[in-house]
Formats: sequence, C-alpha cells, structure tokens
Amino acid sequence: MFIRKQLLEDNNLFFDEDLRLGEDLDFIYRLLITCDMYAVPYYMYKHNYRENSLMNSCRTITHYRHESFAHERIYSSVMQLYKGNRKEEIHTLLSKNRTYHKTRYLWNVLLNGDFELLNQLVESNEKELKDCNLLGKRDKRRAKILASKNYILWRMVRLVIEKRINVRSCIK
Repeated sequence: MFIRKQLLEDNNLFFDEDLRLGEDLDFIYRLLITCDMYAVPYYMYKHNYRENSLMNSCRTITHYRHESFAHERIYSSVMQLYKGNRKEEIHTLLSKNRTYHKTRYLWNVLLNGDFELLNQLVESNEKELKDCNLLGKRDKRRAKILASKNYILWRMVRLVIEKRINVRSCIK
C-alpha cells in the first residue's frame, strides 16, 4: 500500500499506539473511510515470514483480550467517521466482527478457569451475548453457554474440553 505522507498528515491518520493488536486494521478502516483508494490486481511486494513474529506465537488470554479491545475500538472509530449511505450495513458487519472477537475472548477466559473474571465480563457484555444472531452456529452455542451465568455448566464445559485436549495429545 502506497500512501502519500501529506494525506496522512492532512487527515490525522496514524497508527493508534494504544492498541496492542489490530492497529493495522484500525488504520486501514479509517483510511478507507477518509479517502478514495485504487487497487492494482497483482502483488508488488515480497512477503517475509518471521518465526518469532507475534502473529505466529501461541495465543494467550491477553492476546484475546487485546484483540477484543481492538475490534471494539475499530467499531467505534469507523461508526463515528463514516458518513456514507451504507451505515446500517457497515454497522452489521462490524458488530458481527466485534461480537465474534468478544465471544472468543470470553470463551478463552472460561477455558482458563477464571470464573470470577468471566462472571464480571459476562455481566458487562450481556447484551452482545444475548443478541448473538450475528454469530455462526458454534459461536452462538458458546455465547448461550457464556450468557447462562451457570458456574456448574461452565465447569462441565471446561472439563469436557480439557479431557478432549488430553485425549488428542495422547493419540499423537
């Protein structure tokens, strides 16, 4: 992507340093809203693969939290900046993405066994979990389990998944 420096300065478009993950997505969405862009139908770059890159590292609960936060921030900034006539369509797409990442973060808190934190997070995200029609089948099921606020169910799910993981590791 080639971008004139003057365009970035005139529109105050820079990477958000508060975001640990997703800063590139946030930047690109704001850029797309701000100016006209043109695509070239072929690659003009060479991709470098770094083994120690953050994108290739094992995901931790912190990673999922940062990712969820980034998509929340992206949703807010895009909805605030966008002035076009497709706002409802963009709202639906970004809401789906935001809900997916939030559910994924909460699910990993469940798998981590931090039920006290999970309960607090479910309380503060209850609306998104109950209005999960934006999610796919598996994520809908997960959202319903999370929204149930049922500690016994949460523990059972965690145990079943733990056993499944242990069985898989024994098969290898």
